[in-house]
Amino acid sequence: MAPPARLNQTGARPALGALKPTPVDDFQRRRQRSTRISWIIALALLPAALFAMPTAILFTIGMIPTMVALVIDRDPEKYAAVTVGSLNFCGVMPAAISLWQSGHTIDRATTLLLGPFNLLWILLGAAAGWLVYFAVPPLVSMTIGIKAKAEIERLGKRQQELIQEWGEAVMTLDDGLAGVPHPPARPVPGAHQN
Repeated sequence: MAPPARLNQTGARPALGALKPTPVDDFQRRRQRSTRISWIIALALLPAALFAMPTAILFTIGMIPTMVALVIDRDPEKYAAVTVGSLNFCGVMPAAISLWQSGHTIDRATTLLLGPFNLLWILLGAAAGWLVYFAVPPLVSMTIGIKAKAEIERLGKRQQELIQEWGEAVMTLDDGLAGVPHPPARPVPGAHQN
């Protein structure tokens, strides 16, 4: 069954293609797509988790800071989860490599997870992700502001040079350029002269 058609302000059905998605519709569509993708990933990882149970345990527990970031991040693009997740993954990888090299067992995975240095690397990775998430945007904003101020100063100096060269008339916003001397028109070579 097709959804009911929306009516325009006059009560008539709008022309085909005239309906634009509202921000709410777009947000719901992205959320549904994100949920579908999450289910596909979960169903694809389930057999892999059963095959490599110690690695699955290590990553499930080690990536808890990423899951927290995913839950608390209200941004639809989930920038916090991506940033924290990337660096949290880097913090879990030394333990995972050690697990793969020294025996892929559940006992070894739990031993690695309870080791203080492995926990330190995991949490430092997540903390570095949060630091990047909170520190980089203000730094970028400050850099853009400094560049903008420098450009304003440069343009102000150029404006003063133009005022000295052409006079105060270059500061007016007159559309007809009244009072501004125009350079003489140059004849175009090959054009018919009257």
